[in-house]
Amino acid sequence: MNRERNGPGYRALPLLLAFAIFVGGCTTAATSDSATSAAAALASDADDCRPGGPCSTPIPIRVVIVAMFEIGEDEGDTAGEFQLWKARRGLTERIPMPHGHHDLFLNRETGVLGFVTGVGTMNSAATTMALGLDQRFDLSRAYWLVAGIAGIDPEDASIGSAAWSAYLIDGDLGHEIDPREMPGDWPHGFFARRTQGPLDPTLPDNRGEMFLTNEG
Repeated sequence: MNRERNGPGYRALPLLLAFAIFVGGCTTAATSDSATSAAAALASDADDCRPGGPCSTPIPIRVVIVAMFEIGEDEGDTAGEFQLWKARRGLTERIPMPHGHHDLFLNRETGVLGFVTGVGTMNSAATTMALGLDQRFDLSRAYWLVAGIAGIDPEDASIGSAAWSAYLIDGDLGHEIDPREMPGDWPHGFFARRTQGPLDPTLPDNRGEMFLTNEG
């Protein structure tokens, strides 16, 4: 609609805007406290128990099953370390964990939680710490079962054997000498730091390489 700049329609527009601003300002002032409270409540509800955030009702966990890798999918194909635990323990509820290597899987009825850390010290440490700090879960009374597969000398055990270890050893920290250059009476060339060779009876100061679990 075309109007002259000094016509009545042009002059009325600022008056209408001023009235709307005045009325809107009065309404906002009258309801600002309640609106702010409502918005805060909605924001609090929306943010409650999100990944990495605060949670007012954490899920109690009885057992955490820790696996290091999965070959493909979490179910329906060749199983890695995690897939059979997921199927046989009924871990059917998938819980997003964007700050970890892999989503979590839960059975609320039994309180069993399973997850995959990823292979290697970096992935396993970061993912496990992420779960430990996740406020969506109450892990204060949880048992942790590290369910990893490994190789073994067939003279010591057969395929499918289970070994329960009292000690946890960080094998990444150590020395290894080429077998072609090691002393002839050594069984192998790998030995712990601050020792003189394999099976050295001298126990070095523990600097985070060896941990004794609670055998009780």
